[in-house]
Amino acid sequence: MLCAVAIVECVSTKTNSQTLTELENAKKASAQLQEQLNQEATQRKAAERQAAGLAKEREALATRSSEFQARLDGLEKEKGQLNSELSNAQTDAARIAKEREQVRQEQSRLAATLDQERAAKEKEITRLTRTQEELSKSLQ
Repeated sequence: MLCAVAIVECVSTKTNSQTLTELENAKKASAQLQEQLNQEATQRKAAERQAAGLAKEREALATRSSEFQARLDGLEKEKGQLNSELSNAQTDAARIAKEREQVRQEQSRLAATLDQERAAKEKEITRLTRTQEELSKSLQ
């Protein structure tokens, strides 16, 4: 019959207690580390969700920015056209004012000429009337 003989080593109680304490401390440290890892994993997932949300928001803002830029470009073009129309209108207004002034001056000149001609005709009528009266007196 074969007998197995076990070699038993004796470990002091102090060493055994110390080892158990170290093992317990290692278990606690491992549990704390696992808890930290779990918290960090949760925080990382939250950060990833937040990053994804921010990426979507950034994309939406980029789209809005493009839309606003397109509107701004359109408004700038319209502004240019309106400025051109305004310039044309101002040029036309200046031309019309000049023409109006020329017409007013011509009207004044014609009115003065008319007054001179009227005065000359009145003089002529007065002269002819006197001449007629003189002729009528001389015929009597």
